Amino acid sequence: MSEEQKTAPESTQSNGAKSKTPLIIGALVVVVVVIAAVVAFLMMNQGGGNAEEALATCERNATALEAHSNALATVQESADEAAALTEADVADPSVFDDLTAAQEAVDALGEAPSCPADGSVNDIEAATEQIKQYASDLRAATNDLDAAAKAVIASNEELTGTAE
Repeated sequence: MSEEQKTAPESTQSNGAKSKTPLIIGALVVVVVVIAAVVAFLMMNQGGGNAEEALATCERNATALEAHSNALATVQESADEAAALTEADVADPSVFDDLTAAQEAVDALGEAPSCPADGSVNDIEAATEQIKQYASDLRAATNDLDAAAKAVIASNEELTGTAE
């Protein structure tokens, strides 16, 4: 056998081995892509459930916030009656300062946040936290407004002697 004949079969084998390498790499890439697709599918399905749970939690907090808003509306009526009084109608005119400050605190709250119609779990959870914080601030402002309105009415009753 000549030198050329000896090297020819070796090059064929090495070419054959080289041609198998891209097939193996291609097969590995396909397997990785399939695994990634399965994982993505599972995460999307799991995320959908989490999004539904997060949205339900957000909506429960929004409903609770609505109850706090209704309580504010009731207190606001009492505060409006108290604000209709004048300094001449109360024993201690400084109670109007507290009433004004409490009303400003309520006004400073601004618009109530709401649950997003669409969004990721993180968006919904962030909105839920905003609703909880707003509800807490609303409760505090409502309590302050209620106390200030009651102080004005009590000062009026003290002056007029019409305590109930």
